[in-house]
Amino acid sequence: MVVSRGLASGRFCVGPNMWGLIMDRVNHAVNEYIDNHVSLSLLKPVALYLWASSWLHPISVGASILVLCVLVLVIHAYVETRPKKQKLSSDLALPDRIRNFSKELAGYVSGRTPRPDEDEIWQKYGSSSSATSSPEMFATKYTETIQLWDDQLAAGYWKDYADRAGELRHELVLRRGADLELDRPLNDLQKAPAGQHHLSMRKLIERFRLLASQLD
Repeated sequence: MVVSRGLASGRFCVGPNMWGLIMDRVNHAVNEYIDNHVSLSLLKPVALYLWASSWLHPISVGASILVLCVLVLVIHAYVETRPKKQKLSSDLALPDRIRNFSKELAGYVSGRTPRPDEDEIWQKYGSSSSATSSPEMFATKYTETIQLWDDQLAAGYWKDYADRAGELRHELVLRRGADLELDRPLNDLQKAPAGQHHLSMRKLIERFRLLASQLD
């Protein structure tokens, strides 16, 4: 543990590893800044003027300048070596954001297990040729398998992708007007899942990719 709370004093203390890391970081940045920016030829006239001045004590002035320089260099080292913020997705151009969204949604759809086969379940639980079949049994198995798959697919889309899809759609409308081929799968995906959601998602991905290519 690098940073710990003193049990007796109730104060925080910084361990040697963290302190050494901070000192190395500051020393490296200070040395690099001095090498790139500080020139003794610029400081020489100032030093000579202060030394010849009758109303300032040269030693006091020199010490003050030294302390000031150290403070400036430390502050500069801290600012320059802070971790750079990553570029936010909202800073990307609209075509790039559409492509990123389409890639994520395609990964979500393709990453799921295949949808249960309705014909297979019907033959096993709903067909009159099966001794264990009945309308009630088929309805139960349909709910437990196919409808569950559809519901979970739709829930994942609504939770993680629906809002972003709508925002991208609105940006496209502001840029070039409404697109009926895009609105159709978007509207279908807002309805209760009835077996076509995975197809609507694929149509949405294809349309988004096409529109992104037309914006380049």
